Amino acid sequence: MSEFWVGNSGISATSADVTRAYAANSYASKMLDSAARTAVEVAHLMRLSTRAVLDFSSDRKLYTYTVDEEVLFPDWQFNAAGDSAIPGLAEVLAAMPEDLHPLSFAGFFLTRQHDLVLDDEPVSAKAWLEAGRPVASVVALTDSFWCE
Repeated sequence: MSEFWVGNSGISATSADVTRAYAANSYASKMLDSAARTAVEVAHLMRLSTRAVLDFSSDRKLYTYTVDEEVLFPDWQFNAAGDSAIPGLAEVLAAMPEDLHPLSFAGFFLTRQHDLVLDDEPVSAKAWLEAGRPVASVVALTDSFWCE
């Protein structure tokens, strides 16, 4: 099995490497969790009821994940003030698989993409959408990103 792992992933399967990868993933998850808000906090910022915010989550208009039975709304999906979702979020979420890990969602929205360029610089999907650029460009990127 380890030969398959090393040969196909490009990642060593030594116990030290696995331990480092696990620690890095745990740290990234804790950072994501610390930069997330509860439904009550989001409702307050958006001036909506908690029920409305949770309904947005159910309808995939906002992204949520659960930690210790608490629904969390990661900050990356909101504008700087936190009072609205980034433009086009619902359309992009609809194009993404629902069962992705929360770090995969964050990575997709926050990592610079060579196909999204503003002022001759690659930008993240979040920056692209916040700049009012076409949502379809990000949706198209999800198609190729998840199918490779």
